[in-house]
Amino acid sequence: MTYHGHSGWVHDVAWAPNNTRIASASGDKTVKVWDATTGETILTYHGHSDWVQAAKWSPDGMYIASASGDRTVRIWDVATQETILVIENSVWVNAVSWSPDGQYITFGADNATVSIIDVSTGNTFLTLGLPDTVLDVAWSPNGMSIASASFDGVVRVQDANSGNTILTCIGHMGQVLAVAWSVDGTRIASAGADKTVRLWDVTTGDNIYIYQGHTDWVNAVSWSPDGIYIASASRDRTVQIWEAL
Repeated sequence: MTYHGHSGWVHDVAWAPNNTRIASASGDKTVKVWDATTGETILTYHGHSDWVQAAKWSPDGMYIASASGDRTVRIWDVATQETILVIENSVWVNAVSWSPDGQYITFGADNATVSIIDVSTGNTFLTLGLPDTVLDVAWSPNGMSIASASFDGVVRVQDANSGNTILTCIGHMGQVLAVAWSVDGTRIASAGADKTVRLWDVTTGDNIYIYQGHTDWVNAVSWSPDGIYIASASRDRTVQIWEAL
């Protein structure tokens, strides 16, 4: 099935927790919600004034957080279609992720920071400084750590409470564009401009395996819910499915 409706590049897609809807973020400055079965557009959120880089559902499926080149993160109420929170930033925001309990969001930006925001108040809980632009962020399944993908080619894992860097994964030969935790939280998959998907051991930081097959940048990576497979999407116009090791 193909969903038609955006008038610009689609930068991100995310399944709702109940698997009935899909959210998408686009260069047309909108976030759309689709019926996963029929492909019909259920909702279109307007409010961003630049590309929307990412859209992520809250764990309870009631809200969507979106990150944009307009230097904001917005949280939308899915039922009312109203914006309930706008977080201003000084630079382009590239990625956003919810904590497993839905109380916080984290976002990564061009100014080499990862910010943690209390959703109930909009206050910044913590700001983590990194050496280079942050292109993706992902909260660990246990809520204790945040993984980030960086322009400097490094995957980092930081403590969500203290901000301390607890793991540095070095191996990509270029920008790291996306990161994703395994369901059990023991591994991280990363996608890079070096055309590879890499698998990392969260305990040791070791590069367990390198998946090679794409012929251009790998822009996105995702684990299957059962943790058996890894999907990757590339500028080579393919989606590839790999067996997770």
